[in-house]
Amino acid sequence: LDGGHNAQAARALANAVADLDDNREQPLFIVCGMLEAKDAKAFLEAFAGLAHHVTTVPISGEAFIPPDILYEAARSVGLESDPAEDYAAAIGQISARPGPPPRILICGSLYLAGQVLKENG
Repeated sequence: LDGGHNAQAARALANAVADLDDNREQPLFIVCGMLEAKDAKAFLEAFAGLAHHVTTVPISGEAFIPPDILYEAARSVGLESDPAEDYAAAIGQISARPGPPPRILICGSLYLAGQVLKENG
């Protein structure tokens, strides 16, 4: 879980995740929600070639980029992507996929990170 929401934060986060890849063979799945004032494409470009899949979600109570628009931004930078109803549904979709257990990174907004923390104690 990370609150990074701009291109610089995405690059730092992608570098940290890439360092972990040396020790793990689990695919990286991203759950991403972003506020409408953010540059989604610049954020998501940092994960091209690193993330196996991006699931896009809304952010409750905020002016967010709709998941279907965020999904298109992810696809435009070469990331496999699907929208979901919310982060819990996204995690369910990811967990139901066949293959090795995934690593799930939730990112793109401090508001999304706060929502996840609030709902999960």
